[in-house]
Amino acid sequence: MEGTSRKWCSTKTGESETKPSFDSRCTSSADMLPVRIQDSSLPLDILCGEVFTVPVVCRYLLVLGGGGQFLSKSLNVVHAYDLSTDQWETWKCQEDLQRGFPVSRASFACQLLDDYLYVLGGRHYMKQQGEWILNSCWQLNLDTLSWKRMHLSLPMDLSFPTSCVSPAGYIYLFGGIMDNDKRSKKLFRVRLFVPMLKEICWDFLTGQIKNISRKHIPSLKSAGIPDNFLNRLE
Repeated sequence: MEGTSRKWCSTKTGESETKPSFDSRCTSSADMLPVRIQDSSLPLDILCGEVFTVPVVCRYLLVLGGGGQFLSKSLNVVHAYDLSTDQWETWKCQEDLQRGFPVSRASFACQLLDDYLYVLGGRHYMKQQGEWILNSCWQLNLDTLSWKRMHLSLPMDLSFPTSCVSPAGYIYLFGGIMDNDKRSKKLFRVRLFVPMLKEICWDFLTGQIKNISRKHIPSLKSAGIPDNFLNRLE
């Protein structure tokens, strides 16, 4: 995936877009996750951490990163709550062989696509050096728990962005706080993988119809567009 060319595209918020949906697919790699340390309670020092909850490997809720006013948490480990055993586990991650671990951060965007977790932007806190906003993008392989620095950066330094993923392989970022502490009103997207042909066709079709909305459903239905795509306009 890292070898493909990717570029963030700015999307005007006034334009009609296919409504993105959160990806909640489970992976089938529950027995492949290495180095687990089981614990019955979440350590108190990470209770203020950035909480990312998503059905990873079907039964885990993840806690990673986060922090407070003077210190951000490391991404060297991921804390995972096993819903089936009511136990917390600590997963030790492997560093990128060339770039090491992601710098500690809070207030980042985090999304799941297939067996990969994506961490985008965020804010780094250091007690004696202050804080700064990040634009780096990282990928965590959930099969091997290996980090990889992506050949991709956000269009600007950004923390607290709202994010979601679409079936067409896009990650969308909206809003957030920029490096000058001003709030962004911009919407960006980047395609991380080539989706199925039907998703590419739907993406092209919606780009050809200006201000596409639910009022177009009857004509699209008569043209043979499947209901699962038309439901996205509801």
